[in-house]
Amino acid sequence: MIKLFISDLDGTLLHGEQFTSVEVGNMELGEAIKANVGKLAEHGIDFAIATGRYVNDIAVIEQELGLQNKHYRVALNGAFIYYGDEKLISKAVDTKTALAFIETIKSQYSRQSHFFNVYFEYNEKYLYPFKWYTRLFSGVFLKRMHAQKWHAGIIDNIRSEKRPVYKFLIGIHENALVKVQSELEELYPQLSIFASSPRSIEVCAPGVDKGEAIKEIMKRMNLTPDEVAFVGDSGNDVSGFKVVTHSFIMSHAHKRYKKDAKYEVHSVSEAIEQVLAINKSGEVLSY
Repeated sequence: MIKLFISDLDGTLLHGEQFTSVEVGNMELGEAIKANVGKLAEHGIDFAIATGRYVNDIAVIEQELGLQNKHYRVALNGAFIYYGDEKLISKAVDTKTALAFIETIKSQYSRQSHFFNVYFEYNEKYLYPFKWYTRLFSGVFLKRMHAQKWHAGIIDNIRSEKRPVYKFLIGIHENALVKVQSELEELYPQLSIFASSPRSIEVCAPGVDKGEAIKEIMKRMNLTPDEVAFVGDSGNDVSGFKVVTHSFIMSHAHKRYKKDAKYEVHSVSEAIEQVLAINKSGEVLSY
């Protein structure tokens, strides 16, 4: 019996006809997905969100879905775990590694990269532009990514340990992603490194990924992998697929990730319908 349904956001819950806008504070979800998430509660299934975004974006989505009760929230790929507004866990990259990683990206990967973002706490991230167009149109990039302009004091703040870093995001040329990801994994084997889209690599502290976050939630809720479903679409969701029995991947996802999920679906609504069918039949469906 599935008791918890967890969804990724970008490319999953926020995909296609399920939503109309991803602007923070202006996210509009379709009526179908709202109704289907409501069905989960009607059947006694808890709902949670696991995303690479900040926790305030999760709160906006919960409000848009009409959710009233407290739910688990996994933010920045598991760097933060919340229950409602209560912060349960936070894991930052250690200062020495964070500074070394920034220098590595700036000195070795500027040609392959468009920009990189450094994520602090409380919805505060800074964009470092590499290319002339990211510098020329920095205002557009900053607004679109809800980031702030890079300044010299950022490194000093990290070095003084006043500002822990919780995530890096590298905007990279699509044809260079696999090679750069592999090289970074060799240079920094202690960090959690994954592709979150065909043109972005995300980096978090050791042991930070959605799989570990989901395991922590299962422990707190006293659930087994058979009692949890997770739906996602990209590389930062693979760890989540591996720790639950009922893993769903979006049909538009890259084929390299599909082997790690049990079912393929076109929408979160379809995944919810399958979960309800599994619970009704008491069997694992074959698709």
